Amino acid sequence: MKIYIFILFYILTTFIIGNDARELTWKTMANLNFETGQAPHFLQDHHNKMVEVAGFIVPLEMDESIDQVKEFMLVPDPLSCIHVPPPPPNQIIFVKMKDAIPLDMD
Repeated sequence: MKIYIFILFYILTTFIIGNDARELTWKTMANLNFETGQAPHFLQDHHNKMVEVAGFIVPLEMDESIDQVKEFMLVPDPLSCIHVPPPPPNQIIFVKMKDAIPLDMD
């Protein structure tokens, strides 16, 4: 079985959001208390800012072909799929793109 992964945010950073984005790591996001919504100050500093997050795509919805994706979960690594047990909520980013992007399954 092929793993549905794709490194996305290098492409997004380079072609869409430019160099103004701040890097936000999964380790930093893990400090969000997803039960209370409380975030430490160093994480709150990223609120309403353009950020760059590297990760792997878990497709949720694809067009007729499997070479494009529009809705997906971004997770830290290929083993962090949304199957049982899924990663904690502070380690999943839901992405809904305006336009589909290529998905390389090779």
